[in-house]
Amino acid sequence: MQSLFESLQDVVRGGGKTEPLPDLHATLDRLQTRYFTLLLGQDPRRALAVARDALRLLDEQMPSYPHDHYLQMFRGYFLKNQAMALRDVGDQKGFESFLQEADRTFRTIQAEAELYLSNAYNGLGSVTLLHGQFKLALDWIDKALKLVPDHPYALRDREEALRYLNRTPQ
Repeated sequence: MQSLFESLQDVVRGGGKTEPLPDLHATLDRLQTRYFTLLLGQDPRRALAVARDALRLLDEQMPSYPHDHYLQMFRGYFLKNQAMALRDVGDQKGFESFLQEADRTFRTIQAEAELYLSNAYNGLGSVTLLHGQFKLALDWIDKALKLVPDHPYALRDREEALRYLNRTPQ
């Protein structure tokens, strides 16, 4: 049973070793440079192979670093790179498919980043509210709501800030 469990763990992790994150970032940077050198040098087939190699590497390594934003961005860029190379070799269907996947990847990153930033703005608003700086707190909370209009905590904190603002002389 232990051997089966360890084998399954290897499959989930991609079966290979986990690279240290700084080395992985450097490798992906080199692959990105190589990709563009080949694509701009009119060798889209080899550029396509580099993009595919990068995506395989990401598939192997990302489970070990699920929250690394650089790896998520690299995935989006290499999906876009693969689409460009497919376009240049005349594969319109592949181009459209990988371009759509890149778009989906970047939209997910955008939504997550906006939520994180919204949480930070709302947190600053909450702290500022507790300091009694109600107008400034409302400004922070409104920044949060501009990014994520239905943010439940920001909506609640906005009501609280407005309640305090209406109680105090301006």
